[in-house]
Amino acid sequence: MSSTTVTLRAERTAPAELPAPRRRVPLPPPWVGLLLVLDVAVAGSALWLCRVVAAVLLALLPGQLALQALRVPATSVRRYPVYLVAGSVAVLIATGLGVDLVGPLLGEHAPLRRLPLGVALDIVIVLLGLAGRRAPDGCRVVSADVVARARWLWPLLLPLASVAAAARLDAGRGNTVAVAVLVAVALLVPACAVAAPRMHRQHLSLVVYGAGLAVMLLTSMRSAYVVGYDISSEYADFHRTVTSGIWHGGHLGPYEAMLSLTVLPATLHALVGGQDVWIFKLVYPALFALFPVAVYWLASWILSRRGAFVAAAIVLVQYYFFQQQPEIARQEIGLLVFAGLLGALLDRSLGRRAQLALVAALGATAVVCHYSTSYVAIIECLVVAALAALGSLSRARRVPALPWLVAALVTAGVAFVWYVPVTHSTSNLTFVAHTFKRNGIAILPGRQNGESVFSAYFNGVRQPPPTVASYQRDIAALYGRYERFIVPLPDATEARFDLRPAAPAELAGRFPGLAGGLSTAELLIQQAINALGALGSLVLTLRRRSGVVARAIGYAGLAATAVLAASRLSGTVAADYNSSRLFLQCLLVLAVAEVAFIETVLARRRALRVLRPVALCGFALALAVAFLGNSGLSAPLVGGGPPFVLYNAGEDFNRLDVSAQEQASAEWLAAAVPRRRVVYADNYGVLRLDEFTGLNQAVFTAITPRTLDQHAWVYATRSNVEGHLTWGQTSHGQLDVAFPASFLDDEFDVVYSSGSTEVFHR
Repeated sequence: MSSTTVTLRAERTAPAELPAPRRRVPLPPPWVGLLLVLDVAVAGSALWLCRVVAAVLLALLPGQLALQALRVPATSVRRYPVYLVAGSVAVLIATGLGVDLVGPLLGEHAPLRRLPLGVALDIVIVLLGLAGRRAPDGCRVVSADVVARARWLWPLLLPLASVAAAARLDAGRGNTVAVAVLVAVALLVPACAVAAPRMHRQHLSLVVYGAGLAVMLLTSMRSAYVVGYDISSEYADFHRTVTSGIWHGGHLGPYEAMLSLTVLPATLHALVGGQDVWIFKLVYPALFALFPVAVYWLASWILSRRGAFVAAAIVLVQYYFFQQQPEIARQEIGLLVFAGLLGALLDRSLGRRAQLALVAALGATAVVCHYSTSYVAIIECLVVAALAALGSLSRARRVPALPWLVAALVTAGVAFVWYVPVTHSTSNLTFVAHTFKRNGIAILPGRQNGESVFSAYFNGVRQPPPTVASYQRDIAALYGRYERFIVPLPDATEARFDLRPAAPAELAGRFPGLAGGLSTAELLIQQAINALGALGSLVLTLRRRSGVVARAIGYAGLAATAVLAASRLSGTVAADYNSSRLFLQCLLVLAVAEVAFIETVLARRRALRVLRPVALCGFALALAVAFLGNSGLSAPLVGGGPPFVLYNAGEDFNRLDVSAQEQASAEWLAAAVPRRRVVYADNYGVLRLDEFTGLNQAVFTAITPRTLDQHAWVYATRSNVEGHLTWGQTSHGQLDVAFPASFLDDEFDVVYSSGSTEVFHR
């Protein structure tokens, strides 16, 4: 065979060359697309849909990337989704504070605006995304980790109904929708307790979130202004930050030093858009509605699905949760961050390095959000660390003391730096110190002659109610002693101008005989909650079979019980920190311990285990009964004060509902009064002046004939003019007093009137 033939045959049999493989262009990570969507939503915030998208992404995306950068496993986020929102709050506060401090150095004198904040947040998100680029795949959170199925979102219809209900009430169109929302929530508590074993955990958590947000919005969405006592002054600081575009450190009051009232809401307002008041009325309640959800997920680590839901329901039905907290913006954010901190301390699925980093970050964030929440957190962490150290001496499963100790030390250290050299806002601590120095501990100050210690403890701090006559005498003597420049009119002491008590605003009930029984039932249920919390904490601590998480919850419950006991025993502590707010913070672990006690007792014997579902469902039914009274649903049946969430009348409505006429009259007064003036407004009139004007200093609150200066300017709110009602501030609380309209009409001139408000001057 020739060489030519061999060559041709070889060419025929040689395999054909394969084309070179194409290089795949790597796709950008999902957060890049979400960041683009966020930027578009922020740019188009004139549309309400863009505002919703921006708010949701701001609540989730920064936290997701921060957790990924800290190497927090996605399984941990799935077990406790509160990490996402608490992490986002921490990132937004850090970003806003950084822009506020660096902006003036770069020539931007109003840095808390949309463009500087948007650019800074984009940079922070990109840096966090790059920091988490090499995180293990197990740290990447996907949407299914939060909500697996869209059909589980039906509980979010309840908050929408609450918004409609509040709008109908403000327009005077009745309370049918509001009643329907409250009835739905009351029915959901026992119904979901029965169905809990057949429902997915995420579905149950959405029920808790939707119900909690719905009852909160019934309060916060009333009127076009913020609703509440504290929140009116909080909004004044927030609004000043928004209008000036910058927050300054230095010598600040406690409210001004809290970034939850200044930098954070100003950042959210700049990025979300709309009127700034909606940050407090809608966004903050939407964030804080995660608090009972946090209880649910914490409880699910050691309890059954039904038990975890019942633990969350304990918080859900509390008056302190759904009506008081929407009126205290700073504590809404403080408690949300505290819930994230407590979850990180108890979570065994976190790596040690990720746990300590997350604990330190959330502890520092809690400090700049709310001082009282931080102080209680420091105390509880120190107590748990001590109990964990003692528990390590036994043969029981040891609870790591290091994370609790780190949380206490970091939080205390940041608190010292923040409140002393940075903001010089130590007035809260000095006030407590002076109170203790003046009054001591004041053990059981409300104890009466012959009363037992236990009765005095459970009845709490009590004071005999003052009378209108004693208030008139005491306040006149006080002004005569300390406000000597005030010169009342000669006719002020005439008997015809003596103060009279205000007519009580009561609602006639259809079955008034049930009032006593319902009140007793509510008291028994509340006392049972308190007792079960302490007993459950002891059981979780001492039980040999308790796991590490259960024992740690027991330690935290004992610490919370000790703090609550101190507030009940000491009148000084109770005066320095509102006991209801303290109770809500402690309930984060005590609610879990309460249900743990029920499940543990009924699990000791096999014969009793069949009773556990019955006991839990019965307890849920009792909570629904308590909710009837706490929410005001029982008022049409048994009578009493008209609840604010159902009627345009009653004590809360007169005190807290603000009208446009009150704003107009407050602004007129601020423009009309001379520099040297004496202005009077009652306790709630001062809130209007604080919210809308700069007349928040040196305003006298005793609107009585014997304390009014002859050249006074008197600001009369709608409650004063239409409701003929004012309030006297005494050492025992507020006293309802009839507004002295006859004296003002006789001795003063009406220099401004809007029909429902007036300003008096001579």
